[in-house]
Amino acid sequence: MDHWKRKHAHAVYVPCQGHKVPDRTYRYADQVLLGEGAQFRRFLQALSNGSVYYDPGIKLEAASSQQPKVKLRSQIRIGSTDLPALYQSTELVSVNRHHAVG
Repeated sequence: MDHWKRKHAHAVYVPCQGHKVPDRTYRYADQVLLGEGAQFRRFLQALSNGSVYYDPGIKLEAASSQQPKVKLRSQIRIGSTDLPALYQSTELVSVNRHHAVG
């Protein structure tokens, strides 16, 4: 639980769109969501009301080989519109795309 609180205490969510065809490319939004004050009870509340859900996943490596390997890739997910439920405060911030960070 302490790991979860540290990881999510201050978070930035950057919306993006990915395209696979013709080449894999990504486009990022001009606005990001800042979240502060994550609390585990908020997580449990979102889990209880269905905003947070378990997404079981399996990754199959070397599928065509003699010894394919199965790896579990399960994750906990939440829709972007439900993110504010996890934090004491959230803020939508515009990002200047031409500003160099460094």
